[in-house]
Amino acid sequence: MATIPTCLYYMSLLFMVELDAKKFGAKDVTFKPDLSLGQMTKRYGFHFISLLAVVVFMIVGYSPSLSVFYATVVTFALSFLRKDTALVPKKLVKALADGSIGALNAATTCACAGIVVGVVTLTGLGLKFSAIVISYAAAVCC
Repeated sequence: MATIPTCLYYMSLLFMVELDAKKFGAKDVTFKPDLSLGQMTKRYGFHFISLLAVVVFMIVGYSPSLSVFYATVVTFALSFLRKDTALVPKKLVKALADGSIGALNAATTCACAGIVVGVVTLTGLGLKFSAIVISYAAAVCC
């Protein structure tokens, strides 16, 4: 049942991107990667250890929040394996600022969803609405 709406959604996204590209006169961009996937994995693959660290810390018995905290500490420590990825104070401040800005989108979305769910639950609107829908369905059906 969700296939047709999904296809329509992605088709409309493609359509809007193509319209915007024509509207703003976008041109093709040629991109030649400097490193292959294998070279990049050899050079920067240690960054994936933080993902494994979360799982390992949770298996050991730490809470999810504490596991993420310790994985962040591990990531910070591993950043010093290469000079170009080291989180020196200037890079650290920029990374923290970018991360907090990125987290604001998720936080506002979760807050709005929480408000809606709270209002619907606490006021009884959800139960009332479902009762109305069921009564209309019974009236139409029989």
